[in-house]
Amino acid sequence: MKQSKRFLQYLPNTFEFTNSQLFNFLIELQKSFTVDSYHNWKHAIDTFQYLSFEISSGRLDRFLTKSDIFALFIASLSYGIKDSDNCIEQSNNESWNYLLNSKYSINSCQSILKLISIIGENENNIFSGMTSSQSKPIWDLVIDLLLCFDMSVHFAIVDQLSMLLSGGDFYCEENPLHKFLLMKLLLKCADMSSLVRPFTIAQRSYPMLADSFFRHGEISRCSNLIFVSVKDGIEKREEIDPERSFVPFLKHVALPMFKLASHAVKPLSSSTDLVNSNISKFEKM
Repeated sequence: MKQSKRFLQYLPNTFEFTNSQLFNFLIELQKSFTVDSYHNWKHAIDTFQYLSFEISSGRLDRFLTKSDIFALFIASLSYGIKDSDNCIEQSNNESWNYLLNSKYSINSCQSILKLISIIGENENNIFSGMTSSQSKPIWDLVIDLLLCFDMSVHFAIVDQLSMLLSGGDFYCEENPLHKFLLMKLLLKCADMSSLVRPFTIAQRSYPMLADSFFRHGEISRCSNLIFVSVKDGIEKREEIDPERSFVPFLKHVALPMFKLASHAVKPLSSSTDLVNSNISKFEKM
C-alpha cells in the first residue's frame, strides 16, 4: 500500500484541494457503492492499489503526468458507484442523453453521472483549486477512462494495443494516443487484479468477475464457452453457464490482457505468472 499512500499524499498540494475535500470525496464514493455488487468499495480500493503498483513498478510516472495519474486515481475508485434507480432519468443534459443512448453499459453511465453529482458539492470538490480550462481536460480523461471498464469495448482496446506492440510501433512516452491506450489497459488489469492475489482471495471473484463480459462482451471472441442450451445453432449470451465458462473467460479474455500489459510494461510480467498460476488452480476446482 506504500505506492497508494504516496499518490494520495501529493495530490492535495498538486491540485490545490484540501485534505477535508479529499476525505469527503472518498466518503461519498464509499457511500455510493452497493455492498452486494462485485464492484463495491472494497473492490475499488483493490483496483486503486493495483493501479498504484503498476505505475510504481513500471516507473510510469516518467511519462504519465500528474494530471494523468490524478484521472486514473479518480476512475479507479469510481466505477460502479450509482445513485437512486432513477438517477439517469433525472438527467436532462443533452450530452448525457447521447451517452446513455450509446453503446456503453448503464453501469459506466451511472458511474459518470454520480461522480459529477459528488464533485458538484463544494465539500467534495477535488477540482476546486483548478480553473475550468485546467479541469476540463482531466474531466474528459476521467470520463473516457470510466468508459473503458465497459466489456463491450474490451477487444477494441486490446486489439489496438496489440497491433501497435506487435508492429514495433508503440511509443507511449512520445505519442499521447498510445499513452492513453496504455492507461486504459492498466485500468482494466487493475479491475481484474483479484487474479494476481493469492488463490484464497482470487477464488472469491468466482464467477462474478466474468459476469460483465458475459452480459456485454464479444462472446464470439472467447473460445470454449459452455452454454446451458443452444437453439437453432445460435449461442446466446443469456444461455451461458457462468461457472463452467469461467476458466475459458480467464484463458481467452483475462490472461491475454495481462500478457499484453507485461509486453508493454516489462516489470508487470510477474503478474502474468500469478494469473497463470491461479488459472491452473481454478481448473482443478
